[in-house]
Amino acid sequence: MYSPRTFRYSFILTGLLFLFASCSTGGSLPPTTTPTDSSTAPATNTPPVTPTVTTVAVPPTQTSCPAAGTARAWITAPLALGSHQNIVYLVSEHQGTGTTGTLKRYDLTSGNKTEIVKLPGVYISEAQVSADGQWLIFVSQVNLQSRLQMVRMDGQGLQTLFCIASGSITNVLLSANEQSVLFNLSAAPQGPVGIYLLNLKTGMIQLEVKPSDSGAPLHMQFVGSLVTWLDNTRAYVRFANFAIAPDDSLGLLDTSRGPNQKMSDITPLFQQKFSPTFNYPCWDADSSFDGSSLFINQCSGISAPNCSGSCVLGTREGPSTINTEPASGGSPKTILTSQTLGIAAVRAISRGTLLLQVENFSVNHPIDPSQNGIWRVNTDGTNLTRLTTEAKGTTTSLCQFSQNPWSNVSRDATRYAFQTLTRGSYPETYTLYTASLNGGAPQSFASIADGTQLSLVGWTTM
Repeated sequence: MYSPRTFRYSFILTGLLFLFASCSTGGSLPPTTTPTDSSTAPATNTPPVTPTVTTVAVPPTQTSCPAAGTARAWITAPLALGSHQNIVYLVSEHQGTGTTGTLKRYDLTSGNKTEIVKLPGVYISEAQVSADGQWLIFVSQVNLQSRLQMVRMDGQGLQTLFCIASGSITNVLLSANEQSVLFNLSAAPQGPVGIYLLNLKTGMIQLEVKPSDSGAPLHMQFVGSLVTWLDNTRAYVRFANFAIAPDDSLGLLDTSRGPNQKMSDITPLFQQKFSPTFNYPCWDADSSFDGSSLFINQCSGISAPNCSGSCVLGTREGPSTINTEPASGGSPKTILTSQTLGIAAVRAISRGTLLLQVENFSVNHPIDPSQNGIWRVNTDGTNLTRLTTEAKGTTTSLCQFSQNPWSNVSRDATRYAFQTLTRGSYPETYTLYTASLNGGAPQSFASIADGTQLSLVGWTTM
């Protein structure tokens, strides 16, 4: 079984056997070669030989929507990658009542910026880079219609895999072996439809987790939200135990158990406990780099004033703790406690390192935001180090679409990227940065203040 955390790097050592497919409708099986699991290879003192990869043109693809309720198999062909570290990012230009979505990449060596795909009149979201760095998966939305699409890193092979005529596709997770996609699906007017699983090889799509019903009298539907893959068959899900409530729990979904699972079939791993002082969920979680353990961060949260039901977070502050436990559940062990850091996100970027996004804020009472920014800490809780300092009026974020190591850190594991949003005047300013994991001043590579939004997607090489 591959770990999504190490799968990409095993490609560097053992090479990749690429998938080939021809145009097909949903349900047909294109010819394919499955990558070999390097963990089962016999030990040897001979350095592995990386095969030469030759770029092959992508066979014809379809961008129209498949028939309602069906999906298409992924049409793929290999792309020879280069050695330059590249950051992929999303540009969302708002023009009048319309939006143009563009996926671009920035070459850190040459400084060049390249458009991968530009879609006028389309709002793009949920974008992420595949484990092998060759493909992008994303959601495009026009009016109420949402499409799950893929495109190769050189702009070839734009294709539509699945559509919903009136609804939204969110929390898209592409598996590390690039065989499966999980996503949340909602439809108007009923709301959550469930968690769906798409087989990229066959184009078969199935309802994996059905929403729960709140019961009489409202019969509201609710289902968990996908977080990240643990391996190629299991994914973490955050959820609430009531229809109108914030997510306070984390569980593990096992897709090998088949379709039409219920929320009660998800294995519970964590539920945050509250106090009279801190009454609102304030936590985050990520799989370890090798998929052997789970990191859970808990911060101190207070609900916004004068709200009820699911409400919104009104305060995030310290104390914060980071615990680790076995990936599928077990006794937690505290590795870090901080009285001053309101840790908003924890990301495992290597076997020994976590990135932390610190964001102290409050609409309830005065707080000290001087600790805000990106921090680094060892996975045993030692060597807590500040990497960035957040300017006044600015919010710092890591990649908001996915939690893979390559979502935030370069393929050679030397650099990271982050984004900032500066308020105080209109239009707001969006800025993208990169910096060395060893420290030093971040360098901006994209910034705009005309209503256009910039979002990090991930890293590849070209």
